[in-house]
Amino acid sequence: MRSVSIFRVIFICAIIFFVTEESKAQINIDSLLGVVNQHDNDSLRIRKLLIYSREYPDSCLFFVNKASQIANSKSYHPAVVELLALAQHFSQLGNNVQSIKYFRESIDLAQQNKDFKHLIQARNEFGYSYTLHGKSDSAIILHLQNLQFADKQSEYAKTYPSTCLYLAFAYRQYGDLKKAQYYFKTSEQKARLFSDSTILHIAIHERGNIYAMMNNTDSALFYQLEAYEIRKRLKNKYYLLVSFNDIAGSYYRIGNNALAAAYFEKSLELTKNEFYDPNLLFALYGNLGSVYHSLGNFSKAESYYTESLEIAKTNNVKYQLRDAHYHLAYFYFGTKKFELSAEFALSAYAYNDSVYTEENSKTIEELSTKYETEKKEQQIVIQKLEIRKKNLQTTYLLISSSIFLVLLLLTIFAYRQKNKAHRLIKFQNMEIMEKNEELRQQKEEIEAQRDEISYQNQIVTDQNKHITDSINYASKIQKAALPKHAVFETYVSDFFILFKPRDIVSGDFYWAEKIGNQLIVAVADCTGHGVPGAFMSMLGISFLGNIIRKQDIKQTNMVLEELRHEIKTTLSQTTHASDQKDGMDIAFFTINTDTLELHFSGAFNPLYIIRSSGTEPELIELKADRQPVAVYINEKPFAFQVFQLQKGDVVYSFSDGYVDQFGGSGGGKYKTKKFKAFLETISNLPMPEQKKLLDTEFETWRGKLPQTDDVLVVGLKV
Repeated sequence: MRSVSIFRVIFICAIIFFVTEESKAQINIDSLLGVVNQHDNDSLRIRKLLIYSREYPDSCLFFVNKASQIANSKSYHPAVVELLALAQHFSQLGNNVQSIKYFRESIDLAQQNKDFKHLIQARNEFGYSYTLHGKSDSAIILHLQNLQFADKQSEYAKTYPSTCLYLAFAYRQYGDLKKAQYYFKTSEQKARLFSDSTILHIAIHERGNIYAMMNNTDSALFYQLEAYEIRKRLKNKYYLLVSFNDIAGSYYRIGNNALAAAYFEKSLELTKNEFYDPNLLFALYGNLGSVYHSLGNFSKAESYYTESLEIAKTNNVKYQLRDAHYHLAYFYFGTKKFELSAEFALSAYAYNDSVYTEENSKTIEELSTKYETEKKEQQIVIQKLEIRKKNLQTTYLLISSSIFLVLLLLTIFAYRQKNKAHRLIKFQNMEIMEKNEELRQQKEEIEAQRDEISYQNQIVTDQNKHITDSINYASKIQKAALPKHAVFETYVSDFFILFKPRDIVSGDFYWAEKIGNQLIVAVADCTGHGVPGAFMSMLGISFLGNIIRKQDIKQTNMVLEELRHEIKTTLSQTTHASDQKDGMDIAFFTINTDTLELHFSGAFNPLYIIRSSGTEPELIELKADRQPVAVYINEKPFAFQVFQLQKGDVVYSFSDGYVDQFGGSGGGKYKTKKFKAFLETISNLPMPEQKKLLDTEFETWRGKLPQTDDVLVVGLKV
C-alpha cells in the first residue's frame, strides 16, 4: 500500500511539472505578443515580430505568419522595408508562394513611391531568391532591369557591382558560363572603381571558380589566390574558409598535392575552431586522405580516412558512411590489404542501397508536402517520379552490382596472383641455384665493365669541367665588355647596379657612354638567358658602340631604329613570319648633365623616375613602346620622349627578371605593382643601401624556388 501511495505522489508531481512547463511556454509567447501589441504603429509591430522570428528559431514560422497577417490587413499601408523583410523570411523558410507575393508587393510599392534605392534592392533580392530556387531566367530579367536603370540614373551607379554579381550568379545557374564570367569581371571592375571591397573579393574569387568549371585550373588558381590576399586584409574568417577549400581543390587538380594538403589543413583548423560543421569536417577528412594517399604518406592518409569514417558514424548520414567505406576500400586495395579492402567494399555496397532508399523516400516526402499547394502540378510530377524511381532503381542496382562485382573480381584476382607468386618463388629458387654459377662467371665481366664506366665518368667529368671553365671565361669577357663604374661615378651624384645572372653568363646587359655633356645609358633584356642570351648581349653591346661612336647617332628613338636594323640584318630576319625571332627589350635614355633634360625611348622596358620634393615620394613612369627591338608583326617607329629632371630625382631602369620571379607564400609572381611600391619606400636611402635592400627583398621573396630569369636593376640619382 505504501509503495502505491509513493507512486501516486510521483505521478501527480510529474503531471504538475509538465503542465507548469507548458504554461510557461504559452506565457512566454503570450508575453512577447503582449509587447508587440503595445505598439500602435503596425510598422513597428511587424519589425518586432520579425526580430522575434530570428531570436526564437523554433517559433520562427509563427512570428512570420503573425507579421504577414498585419501586412495583409486593409488598414495598414506597409513600407517597402517590411515587405522585403517578409519576402526574405519566407524565402529562407522555403515558402516560395508567400516569398514571391511579398517580393512583388515590395517592388510595386517602391515603384509607386519612387523609392529607387529599395526598388533596386528588392529586384536584386527577388532575383537571387529565383536563382536559389532554380528559376534563373526570371532572375536575369530582374537584374538586367536594375542595370538599365543604373545606366540611366547616374546617382545609382554604385549599385552596379552588386547587381552584376547577382546577375553573374544567375547566368552561372542558367548554365551560360561565358556570360557569368563577363558579369563577374564587370562586378570586379566596378567594385575597384567604387572601392567596394565587400563585393570585390567575392567577384574575383567567383571568376576563379568559373575558370575551374571550364577546367582552366591555372587561371582559377590565379584569381582564387588574389581574392585570398584581399580576404586576409579584411580578416573575414568565413570567406577565408571558402578560399582555403577552393585553393586546395585547384592545387589538387594541377597535381600540387603538397600545397593542396597545406590549404586543406588550414581549412580543417578553421572549421574546428571557428565554424564547426560536421558535414564539412567529413569532406575535409576525406579530401586530406586522398591528398596524402597521392603523396604516398599512407599513415596520414589512413588516419584521415578513418577520421572521415568516425565523423560519418557520428553524423549517422548514410551517403557519408557509404563514401567513407569506399575510400577505405580503395586505400586498402592500393596498399595490398585485400581482405580489409573487400570488407569495406561490402559495407559500402550495403550503405549504397540505404542511400538509394533514403533519397527516394526524401524525394517522395518533399513532393507530398508541396502537393497541398500545387495539387494538379504535383500529380503529374508524382507520376513522373514513379517512372523515374523505377528507372533510377534499375540504374542504381546495376551500378552498385557492377562496383561490387569489380571489387570482388579484383580481390579474387589479387588472391590468385598471390598464390601464383608463391609458386613462382619456389620455381625461381631452383633457377637461382642454377644461375649462381652464371653470376659468378659474370662477376669478372661486370668488374671489367665497372672499370670502363669509371674511366668514361672521368672523361665526362673532365669535359664538364672544360665546358664550365670555358663559360666562366666567357663570363669574364662579358663583364669586361660592360661599362666601368667610373662612367657613372663622374656624372651622377650616386648610383647602384644590381646584376644577378640566372646562369654563369647573362642575357641582360647594361651599357653607358659619356659624349660631351650627354650621359648615354641602355638597360637591355635579350632573348633567352645563359649562353644563347650572352651571345645576343655581346651583339647588342657591339651594335650600340658602333651606332653611337662611329655612326654618331644619339637621338634615342633613332638609335633604337638603327639597332633594330642591325639585328634584323645580322640575324636574317626578313619578315615577321621568320623562324628567327631573337632580339631584345630595352630602355634607352640620355641625360644632359648641364640642364638635366632626359630623352627616352623604350622597347617594352619602361623608365621610372621617383621625385621626393613633397611629403610623399612621387613615382613617374615613362612608358615604352609595346614592340621588341627585332622583327615584329606590328612594327612601327619608336617614340621619342622628353622629361625635365630635377636635382635629387632618382631614375630606375630594369629588366623583367625581378618582377617575374615566383615566390612568396602563394608561389606567385612578384609583379610590377609590388615593385613600384618597394622602390617608393627605399628611394630616399643611399644608393648602395637601396641595392642591398633590393637584393634582400628578391632573395626573401624567392625563398627556396629557383631563379627564373636574369635580373638587372640600375638606379641613378641626379
